[in-house]
Amino acid sequence: MCLIITAIAFVLCYILNKRSYSDFKSLLTVILGSSALMWTVDCTFALVNDGEFFDLSLDDTYLGLSVVLVALVFTSLVAAIKKVVALKAN
Repeated sequence: MCLIITAIAFVLCYILNKRSYSDFKSLLTVILGSSALMWTVDCTFALVNDGEFFDLSLDDTYLGLSVVLVALVFTSLVAAIKKVVALKAN
């Protein structure tokens, strides 16, 4: 489920970033795309080791939601720090 959640968040962020570019959405797109790629590799290795590709458990859903939330918080902190540094430079 974490792969599905991060992939949907990545696609939405990518589309929004293409409509109107901003550093915030660009960084968020990279973070979410990297997370989706990481989950794809993890699910592939689980499949190779006789597991399931998609884990649809509630814990995996919470993991996917927490990854998206942490990405949003981290990107917001980076944007706030950049704004403070830009204000101090002026």
